[in-house]
Amino acid sequence: MTAQATVLCLSGPNGTAAFLKNNTDDAWGEMVDSINSKSLYQVCKGWAVNALAGYYTAGGAVFRIRNPQKPGVYKYLDALPMLKGTRMEYIERPFRVEDGDIIEVFTTVAGS
Repeated sequence: MTAQATVLCLSGPNGTAAFLKNNTDDAWGEMVDSINSKSLYQVCKGWAVNALAGYYTAGGAVFRIRNPQKPGVYKYLDALPMLKGTRMEYIERPFRVEDGDIIEVFTTVAGS
């Protein structure tokens, strides 16, 4: 199994936060913040999020923001843009981070 580095930055009126995961391909993994290795809700609880930027090293990646306390409910699910010069993109459905929300990423190996 291979792994790749992933980064997701969330932004809104309250500020910007970066979340990282060196994720094993073909599996979901929780991203944690780049400073204290904390979950999304521990860093950004109550924040309004209206823009994001994502980066991964190769292959493909998708992310989701979900709350384990509310099974089956996802706030946001989309493909991370493959950008070498990462820039913020406004999202169609802004959301507010609630207690228990986490970010998970799923990566796939690059084709040969």
